[in-house]
Amino acid sequence: MQFTTELVARLPRCRCADHGVKTIVPPWAGKHSRFALFFEAFAIEVLQACRTVKAAASLLGLSWDSAQRIMDRAVERGLERREATPIPHVGIDEKSFGKEHDYGKNSPANGTSTTMSTGVSEPMSGS
Repeated sequence: MQFTTELVARLPRCRCADHGVKTIVPPWAGKHSRFALFFEAFAIEVLQACRTVKAAASLLGLSWDSAQRIMDRAVERGLERREATPIPHVGIDEKSFGKEHDYGKNSPANGTSTTMSTGVSEPMSGS
């Protein structure tokens, strides 16, 4: 990156009888974030273009942990925006990984670009 912009601001705090002292979330950054939302959006583009988080972090001048936290917050924001809609048809595919053949079920919703993962399940037994 060619230029660095640093925003330094004393954020207002308020005292709540029920929740204690709270800091106001600034409009340019997310809650508990050190980075502006525009920078995080740019960082996500870089993360998608790079093969590894380490490579993206190097390009952005960040630590691996900072790049990972940006990615985690982006996933959280995306999941918050996701609407629960009925899925009329579901295709199920199982992927095995590792020597122990742990199976993860991946359920692409047919006719859409939505892919839902149910996580890693127990190893399949039997035949």
